[in-house]
This record gives sequence, structure tokens and C-alpha cells, in this order.
Amino acid sequence: MKTRIAGTSTFLVAFGLLLYTVFTAIIKNQWSSDMFIIIYGSITLSLFAMLYIYWTNFGNIERKMNSTQRQNKLIQSQIDFERIRKDIVQKKLNK
Repeated sequence: MKTRIAGTSTFLVAFGLLLYTVFTAIIKNQWSSDMFIIIYGSITLSLFAMLYIYWTNFGNIERKMNSTQRQNKLIQSQIDFERIRKDIVQKKLNK
């Protein structure tokens, strides 16, 4: 729950930074070379922060990793089951 709250608040702060940067650049008409670097950096930082939070499901990457690990274990157990079944069938044929 803590990670979801932190992810949501980070997303909202990044979105606010994006809106504030665009608003400031348009209203105050700050397009000098120094301000352009700051504006471009702020927009890039906020977009990447929002995308990272969205891609990791608002910071809840552990749940996604656990489900992937469960699927991998299930597939591995199915492979093991098939291997054991083939061994049993092979032993029956050898008798």
C-alpha cells in the first residue's frame, strides 16, 4: 500500500511539474538558451517519471514479479511432470 501511495504521489508531482513548466514557458515567454535547457530538462524529467510510474504499475513491481515467478514455476513443474511421465512409460516398455 505504501508503494502505491508513493507511486501515485510521484506521478501527480511529475504531472504538476509538466503542467507548470509548459504554463511558465508559454505565459512568460522564456525561450532564451539558458531557460530552454531548464524547460526541456523539466519536461523530459517529468515525462520519464510519469512513464516509469505507469510502467511499473504505480510502484507495485513486486506483484508483477511474483506473478511471473509463479508462472515460471508452473511451467517448470509441467516440464518436470512430462519428463517423469516419459520415464515411467519408457520403464514400462523396457519390462
